[in-house]
Amino acid sequence: MLKREFEPLKAIGPLKFGMTIEEVSQVMWSEGKKFFKYENNPCYIYNKPFMHLYYKDGWLDFIEIFTNVEIYYKKIKLFPNDFLQVLYNLRNIEFYPIFDDVWFKYDKLWVEFYSEDRTENKIEAIDFFREWYYDK
Repeated sequence: MLKREFEPLKAIGPLKFGMTIEEVSQVMWSEGKKFFKYENNPCYIYNKPFMHLYYKDGWLDFIEIFTNVEIYYKKIKLFPNDFLQVLYNLRNIEFYPIFDDVWFKYDKLWVEFYSEDRTENKIEAIDFFREWYYDK
């Protein structure tokens, strides 16, 4: 499994916010499959690791990861991990989430976690932003 370090508003491993589709293709060794989840902003799907990469005005703007990669922030494992463990670990370094029905996000880290059924204590996806996509 790949291991990547997360730098808020900057990068997840070699994927840097603001990269072009061509630059990402070089890092990912392919262009991915293109589709439009949101108006005018293309998304590219990759299978290994399983992720969606979103672009705004031709620049990488939003990264959504589902499987096959471990994500760390300051040596704290964010993903894959248990919902409660992530809450505990980030609280210990003074980060507190905002909750809604299936997401919990950390606005100071520019990251959010998807957990459809928190009773299962499972995080199903992790999203990284340059700006909040869903607040538009």
